[in-house]
Amino acid sequence: MANDNIKELIRLEYENGMTMVCLSGKYNVSVGTIKTWSFKNKWIKKKPNIKTKTNNISIFFMTSF
Repeated sequence: MANDNIKELIRLEYENGMTMVCLSGKYNVSVGTIKTWSFKNKWIKKKPNIKTKTNNISIFFMTSF
């Protein structure tokens, strides 16, 4: 039962962006075990919002005058 609770905590933190290595150290579970859980249970890591790229050339010309 305790293992299921830890597994659920790890899943929630992993899906919210924490790395497997950090989770491994925090919960004293091997990285391989976390990888296995994530693969077998199809955990999906949320992707961070990425700002749209600006055209650096146009910014250069706008600021150089």
